[in-house]
Amino acid sequence: MIHVAVIVGSYGPFTISMILGVVSLILMILVNKRNRELLNINVKELVLINEMSMTIGLVMLTIGNFWVECGQMRAGVDIGAGILKKHGR
Repeated sequence: MIHVAVIVGSYGPFTISMILGVVSLILMILVNKRNRELLNINVKELVLINEMSMTIGLVMLTIGNFWVECGQMRAGVDIGAGILKKHGR
């Protein structure tokens, strides 16, 4: 059941990415001539942090899904086979 924890744990970095994306969009809306330089720097920093957070989430999600596949191969189980047996095919 570790794979479930890893997959669900990947939702944390994805949530952080979503929040940072919304904050970036709000900052882009608030840009005017006086604060253009400052907000551009802030948006660039948020984009870098957002990319790192998405990368962490993607790696965790990939590891969790790969873990599921390894467990199925080790157990000799095919997820689709049980469904087909249940319906008599």
